Amino acid sequence: MPNLTSFNSPEDSAIRFVLGGEIKTLPNIDPSMTILRYLREIGNRTGTKEACGEGGCGACTVVLADLDNDGQLRYRTINSCLHPLPQVDGQALLTVEDLKTIDGHLHPVQQALVEAHASQCGYCTPGIVMSLFALYQSGDHPDREAIVNALTGNLCRCTGYRPIIDAALCLFESDRPTVVEGNQRMNQSPGSSGRLVTDDSILRKLLDSIKRSHRLSIQESTSTGKTNRYLLPVNLAELSDMLGQYENPVLLAGGTDIGPLVSQKPQNNETIIFIGKVKELRGMVLSDSSITIGAATTLTEVYPVIARYYPAFGELLLRFGSPAVRNLATIGGNIAGRSPVSDTATALIALDSTMAVRVGSTQRTLSVEAFQIGAKHDVLAPGEFIESISLPLPKEGSMFSAYKITKRHDCDIAAIAAAFSMELKDNRIHQVRVCYGGMSPYVKRATHCERALTGMPWTPDTIETAGQLLEKDFEPTTDRRASSGYRMLVAKNLLQRWYFESTLPPESLQVRAYQKTYE
Repeated sequence: MPNLTSFNSPEDSAIRFVLGGEIKTLPNIDPSMTILRYLREIGNRTGTKEACGEGGCGACTVVLADLDNDGQLRYRTINSCLHPLPQVDGQALLTVEDLKTIDGHLHPVQQALVEAHASQCGYCTPGIVMSLFALYQSGDHPDREAIVNALTGNLCRCTGYRPIIDAALCLFESDRPTVVEGNQRMNQSPGSSGRLVTDDSILRKLLDSIKRSHRLSIQESTSTGKTNRYLLPVNLAELSDMLGQYENPVLLAGGTDIGPLVSQKPQNNETIIFIGKVKELRGMVLSDSSITIGAATTLTEVYPVIARYYPAFGELLLRFGSPAVRNLATIGGNIAGRSPVSDTATALIALDSTMAVRVGSTQRTLSVEAFQIGAKHDVLAPGEFIESISLPLPKEGSMFSAYKITKRHDCDIAAIAAAFSMELKDNRIHQVRVCYGGMSPYVKRATHCERALTGMPWTPDTIETAGQLLEKDFEPTTDRRASSGYRMLVAKNLLQRWYFESTLPPESLQVRAYQKTYE
């Protein structure tokens, strides 16, 4: 157990980050200022565009570079419209203006888009460039699927996506000669070295020099006489100290959900505590029986581990927003948001997962299911926060499936989320958990349905009977995403789908072609 003895650690009021190859030191900035606003209004970097203001279109995409736990440089896309500027503390911020190469030519990503005629009005192009740049810096040779995934959060309303994807395929084609210098990939294409003015070796030194070892505290007096604070602890002791000092602070993890509220309504957030740098809240521990995930671990970091053991859960995570969202969104934040259609909560409850919550030096464990007790209400006491989430590893004979029903496949909030887990013994249902999101004011198990399934043979008749009992478990409402009747019908159909996917070969469930007959 960590030592949480309160102490007065050194405190800093200035954020430090790298921009344009230089360290920027900004004392006591407006804590509600977004990265996008700083870039356009103060940094004179107008290549980054503003459109939706909610992280849904990708026009504002920029790249953050930092050092991972192994000291390796990593590049991650984020939506600059969502996040307060203090979140870039200790990192390097790269925009489309930084892609000028050392020889003054276009970066290979930009050149590929030009050659494929992949830009028309150009408004979305800087965001697309930065998404492909982050993929380029990974040093991989991605296939079409990986390219499409990297561009998931970038909307283009002019050209369509064919020339954009063609440009990326050309850029990453396997027979194109490349060299890797450090972590810097360089395509040896005519007219461009691909090497940035601020290369990896320089960036590492700059990042090492601004690595934060103690808390950040920014204060700003408002016109109403209030004091807005932005606090950044780096360990549990500092976080515990802050929670005991301030009343009703807003805890900000990734900021992909409440980030817009912080930036658009700063008067409602007197004290913001950003927990994304608390080292004890990050990372994963794998044991013989479970996976324990720190609450501030991002969905991008969580994905490969969860997908290895629960592929259906992994598929759900891939449909959680865009890469720019998943790069900062955290598993703890998604649960704490108490959404009635939470992607992660639905799956975690079906898997009978638990969570550790803490206040000061006191920790307790509860089920993820017990966390929420009503619409936007949870069981956390004042000063208490989610520390970690643990989900069990699959047992022999267990089955798990998860589904997300949306109007569009990617970057959309579910109308219905469902997750089912079961243990079969001699083709009889030994244990089962059926969980739905979007069917009630909070994510909830279908207990009548579960009782009808338990002990019964795994047959279509069993599923049909249990599905009818969903009407006793839920009274779904109608909203802009779906009608109540649609929700109930789809909830029943998802049970049927679960059965057929577990008993029939995958190819028999896939639509290969459509045929229309005329009379």
